Amino acid sequence: ISPKADDLQVSSASGFTLPDGWRTEVSTVTGLSSFVSPTGKKCLSLMEANEIAKNELEKLAPPRSTSTSSILKKINHKNNKNNILTEQYENQICSITSQIIEVVHNVSNIDWLVELLKGMLFNRGDGNKNKKDDIKRKEFVFKRCEKLVNSCIEFLLTIYEINDKDSNEDEVSSQIPFNLHHNEKSIKKSSLTSSSSSSIVMQTNRAEAMLACIETLHVFCKANPILLMNHIETLLPYLTA
Repeated sequence: ISPKADDLQVSSASGFTLPDGWRTEVSTVTGLSSFVSPTGKKCLSLMEANEIAKNELEKLAPPRSTSTSSILKKINHKNNKNNILTEQYENQICSITSQIIEVVHNVSNIDWLVELLKGMLFNRGDGNKNKKDDIKRKEFVFKRCEKLVNSCIEFLLTIYEINDKDSNEDEVSSQIPFNLHHNEKSIKKSSLTSSSSSSIVMQTNRAEAMLACIETLHVFCKANPILLMNHIETLLPYLTA
């Protein structure tokens, strides 16, 4: 039997009080009263109201967690792991870019490489079943090519900033991130002083390395010009020089 309003008031004398935010609701039809929580839950006694209020407060309370230092350690560990993976990926891209530059510079015909890139960037798979996989593959290839182009641009800028005057031949060679198998026999050292000869070798190596980067960028451009769209302003001085 549901209590009336008078019964509810008497209940408060038993030691229980109406929790904060709760209200008393009297039915206009039956004249019976009940307690209503802020979330809309109803009960017929103050004891039950206090139990419900306690449970709701526990649910609203923030979950118990480890100390702040433990959380920071986990975050730092995750960040360090991500940094290591990012560094490994960047090193892999740089290594692949170096190999491509060396290949492009040391072959007489680059058409096969251009066609290979075009095939990976544009060719379709067989049948409709492979359509989704084909789109994902093309997206992956395009993003990887973008990374290689970015790396090649970084190589070009690095080589351009090498100061021949403040470096010796070994230092200049060490700053070039790939090996072009320079043919120094073509320089007639006999007619030059050792300092002049070393300077010419450094300038030749540097110029050849820059040319190798531009040749490689040309390959990517022939395969898909969009790959170089973000680097037009950077490349313009080299193309007009």
